Amino acid sequence: MKLIQPFCIAALFAVCTLGAWGQSTASLSGTVTDPSGAVIAHAHVTVQSLATGAVRAVDTDAAGLYVVPSLQPGDYKVQVTASGFSTFTVEKVTLDVDREVTENVQMAVSSAGVTVQVQSATQEIEAQTITVGQVIDNTSVQNLPLNGRHFLDLTVLTPGGVVADTAGSLTAPSRGLGANSFLTAGNREDSVNFQINGINLNDISQNQITFQPSISTTSEFKENNSTFSAEYGRSDGSIVSVATRSGTDQFHGEGFDYFRNEALDARNYFNRSFNPATGVTLPLGTGDKAPLKRDNFGGSVGGPVWKHHTFFFASYEGLRQHQGILQNSEVITQANQTAIAANKANEPVAAALAALIPLPNSGTTNYVSFTPGPVNIDQFTGDGLHQINTSDSLHGFYAFQKDIRTEPA
Repeated sequence: MKLIQPFCIAALFAVCTLGAWGQSTASLSGTVTDPSGAVIAHAHVTVQSLATGAVRAVDTDAAGLYVVPSLQPGDYKVQVTASGFSTFTVEKVTLDVDREVTENVQMAVSSAGVTVQVQSATQEIEAQTITVGQVIDNTSVQNLPLNGRHFLDLTVLTPGGVVADTAGSLTAPSRGLGANSFLTAGNREDSVNFQINGINLNDISQNQITFQPSISTTSEFKENNSTFSAEYGRSDGSIVSVATRSGTDQFHGEGFDYFRNEALDARNYFNRSFNPATGVTLPLGTGDKAPLKRDNFGGSVGGPVWKHHTFFFASYEGLRQHQGILQNSEVITQANQTAIAANKANEPVAAALAALIPLPNSGTTNYVSFTPGPVNIDQFTGDGLHQINTSDSLHGFYAFQKDIRTEPA
């Protein structure tokens, strides 16, 4: 059986000050007050990305509140100015995917040449939501070693995550593709809702992930386990929000090639070797190793098209896997073959069919062999991000995967 599975996503949306459904982004908010604790209205708040230099700007309302929604995950510099007060600067605020970070500001009375600077760290507890979840950040996604480069293998690092049963309906790994879901917080594997840049990524029939984006293009992801906010729906299990990588103000690229063969693999315990000359079948685990040639390769590149305004990121990943799949089947014996051949005149069709069936090579009735099971996968992704002005941005993402597998039976 051959399977060709192309998958395309084209998400193009304007991110305005009402980013109500940007689950793959983050938001920053807070209250601006004076030294006595009174709120300051119409203070000017600018948020600048340290990666791209792009600037978002808002003013506080009558209650001294500011909200900057739909920010790409990353590090930001926050600066607040108000008439009669010194400039307040937070040099670095880290925003993770699907996080609502609060950064309150207390301004100092203006003095000549005085600027208040503070260093902020990511909040471990979100004060604006009761959602229970965990972020696997960019450092973990990009640097932790993953056999097979499947980001779903990182879900066991979250609270409630368990190593899934390899015989599960969706947790059993497919050859070359990894698992199609995972288990966490007591939820079924077919109750997980996967999203990439806010777009649904679930198969319509089995509710499994449609494809796993390459590690090269995955920025970070968040796994929500309970008490979801109102914008989530569709599934009653965990919510996985994946944010993809965008370009920055500097050009960056990478190339990789991971190769593996059967040299360091163990023999399959159920494979035996058979000597046709002596008719002796050796004990279990003495047969040949399963043939394996696995080559996982690709690369990515990203950078600015127009500094501080327009950025691109593109990636490609390919897999060429040639693996011998152990087949252990019961076949007719040599005596059966002889009897059928002797009756060829009366049963010519049966004799012709029997001649195509191999003789036993493991014991007296079983035939054991390695049957080729090739896997060819190609995945392309492209990302474009444009900062229109201090209030609006445009983000587009495209992915295509072609999967061709032969399943021996």
